[in-house]
Amino acid sequence: MSADWGTYISMYFFTMLKYLAGPSIGASQGISIYISMLINIASMMTVALIFSYFGLHVKAWLIKWGRWPQQKFSPKTRRFVTIWKKYGLIGIAFFTPILFMPIPGVLIASTFEESRKAILLHMFWSSVLWSIVFNLITYQVKDWLF
Repeated sequence: MSADWGTYISMYFFTMLKYLAGPSIGASQGISIYISMLINIASMMTVALIFSYFGLHVKAWLIKWGRWPQQKFSPKTRRFVTIWKKYGLIGIAFFTPILFMPIPGVLIASTFEESRKAILLHMFWSSVLWSIVFNLITYQVKDWLF
């Protein structure tokens, strides 16, 4: 099965929203594991670039227009703060593909006012690590899944 450009583009955009979508789409559509890894990394880094530069502006705009949720402690926000206090930006970057998804992960890092360079560096190694892990697992079990 050969994938067309539409498949690659949809995989790219779905991976921006949910990191595990990339390996799943790649394996189910017969995309090479290496291409799948590259698309995963590129999509996460696109999110990291966009939201590390504009994340605080987006948040300020949402607060101004009343679309940002009230700041309250919930189990989810407590988890963010706990990870931040224990591990800092490295922990946020590590857990972003697993727990937070790319956009919230970068927004969390931006909210804690880390430097853009540090956010991009840590999101890059995290995206490479998890792209390899998720793609290897997905491509190993694809016969069971698809």
